[in-house]
Amino acid sequence: MRFSVTFEVCSACQFDCALCAHHGIKSIDPQYHMSMEQLETFITATEKSGYIVDLFMHGPGEPLLWKHLPEGLTRLRASKAIGIITVNSNGLLLPKSINILELVDFVGISLYPESKMELVQHPKVVYNPHPYFVNKEFPATIPCTCLCSGPMIYKDLVFPDCGPPLFDAVERMGNRKDPLSFGVKLAPHYANRPKTSGNFRECAYCWSNSNCGYAVEVHSIKSKSG
Repeated sequence: MRFSVTFEVCSACQFDCALCAHHGIKSIDPQYHMSMEQLETFITATEKSGYIVDLFMHGPGEPLLWKHLPEGLTRLRASKAIGIITVNSNGLLLPKSINILELVDFVGISLYPESKMELVQHPKVVYNPHPYFVNKEFPATIPCTCLCSGPMIYKDLVFPDCGPPLFDAVERMGNRKDPLSFGVKLAPHYANRPKTSGNFRECAYCWSNSNCGYAVEVHSIKSKSG
């Protein structure tokens, strides 16, 4: 069985964009860094399940700031259960982290109008212009057709149905529900369950709900330093 997962490794970021897709996770756990123990839990469960997993490494902050980046990627690459590794980055640290290109398959760099960075020309590096961002209107109808591919790995938990938008939806709904309650402990065969996404009450506030109305806005980068 082969599938892809959203792999959340840290919440640190150089920017604090108002429309950040990972705002919810960063607000509840601003000091998050996946530990090597948590990484090992994921790898062991994946190997015991007989899965081949393609990783989309987000953050929820900037993955190149993950304090275990070199050893974490080395451990992932050593496992036969790990397929394609894609790192999604703002690109600011790539010139100083050039050695990671030996350990990944792709690095996707999001380019916004205000982006100022040293461009790295490499066959594994893809620059994606994103001059606009979707601002969703809430609430929306449920059940919905989810735009998240799932599952998401965060700490030693797996979220079988949803990715980062779930955390934002819980925050917008204001029901004080712990978003971690949607996750289950990583264990063998973690992906072998029916999907129930699209039916949670929180889905009405989720920007990955395809039933949401939306407006396209110019994306504005806000530095944490002001």
